[in-house]
Amino acid sequence: EIMKSYGRSPFEVSLIPGTTYIIEEEKPKKSLEVFSELVAHGMEGLCLSRHNPETLQERFSIPPETVIWLTQKSEPEYRTVDPTNFPRLSGMISEFLDQANYPIILLEGMGYLITQSNYETVLRFIQFQRDEIAMKNAIMLIHIDPLSLDTKELHRLASEMEPFRS
Repeated sequence: EIMKSYGRSPFEVSLIPGTTYIIEEEKPKKSLEVFSELVAHGMEGLCLSRHNPETLQERFSIPPETVIWLTQKSEPEYRTVDPTNFPRLSGMISEFLDQANYPIILLEGMGYLITQSNYETVLRFIQFQRDEIAMKNAIMLIHIDPLSLDTKELHRLASEMEPFRS
């Protein structure tokens, strides 16, 4: 409550710049709430999501301009990216990191990325992003439904990140 009275989010204290965190939960409710709160408290956000940006705005007050919709459909009013186009996705993240002063990125849609390509490709993508997050002193939150991967895959993925503790 003291943090909130100073216009800061309590999550800002527990999240270390340059770090990628894994948030294990069935549905990305907590992930989206944390991202929304951090953006509301002044962090510059980029949300890579399976959800329509309008839905995210209605349910979580996430500004649509912060969202890149992971979809194979092209929607002119939103920023979209094909979930198999990792070079473009990486480029969009790099561009955001180059421009942002206090960046927070949420990747909500890992299971979708894996089903659209494969586990190894997504793991390499996460490893690359993790290095860029560290170099740019940003924070990245990655949501994953722990039941969507087998134990070995989840362990390999989690070993690349820090566990998120709220």
